[in-house]
Amino acid sequence: MASLQPALITYYRQVHNEVVRTAQAFVETPTADWLHDLRVQLKRIRFIRHLVKHYGAGGYRHLFRHYLAIFKEAGRIRGHQMNRYRLTGTLDMAEPDVREKRMVRHFQRQLVHALKKIDHDYNRIEKRLTKISFPGEAAFVHDLENRVRTRITPYVYTDQLHRSRKRLKEIAYGAEVSEYIRTQLNLRFSMAVVAELEDKIGDWHDLALAYETPALSLPTRERLLIQKKEKLDAVYRLVRAL
Repeated sequence: MASLQPALITYYRQVHNEVVRTAQAFVETPTADWLHDLRVQLKRIRFIRHLVKHYGAGGYRHLFRHYLAIFKEAGRIRGHQMNRYRLTGTLDMAEPDVREKRMVRHFQRQLVHALKKIDHDYNRIEKRLTKISFPGEAAFVHDLENRVRTRITPYVYTDQLHRSRKRLKEIAYGAEVSEYIRTQLNLRFSMAVVAELEDKIGDWHDLALAYETPALSLPTRERLLIQKKEKLDAVYRLVRAL
């Protein structure tokens, strides 16, 4: 069976190009949608970094630091937006406040410099990918399935749901690497359930954070508690279907 390596290198090229495209789009038009799209692409980069860490030797950390710096700053803006959600109980992001506008301007400037840095790092990362002894695609699928099953089933704990969501993302991103991997994962998991479960855990996590906000009114807190239970019940139903 073919090695994971060539497919992963091709995947990295594609994701890198999307990071550049979405970052440039945010610099030109700093909307919440472009911020979201950029963070999604950077999560794919983190998936690749995880594989480098999992299958490769040491010395990988510095390779991805500029991608991770962008992700961290984008997360700060998203976190500020979520703070509004926690206080209001709504995801209405219509008009950024003064602090968010300041953060966005800083991020735009940071992205201009960061894009030059990740462009410089691109060849070094690709070269590192060629030197790692990745397994065959079949072995990778087997390894991924074992890690997912161990993390998510047969037990689910609320304090580990966020980690479980990361494992689900590994399935989703792994399926993007090659057609063979996608086919094999489809035989082992219900990919529709994987996608829905990942969304439901994300919704539950947002509600859990919102519920912890001291400034919430009692009616809002009671509403969030009901929503949390509904989302958690949905998570358990989907885990059984996985």
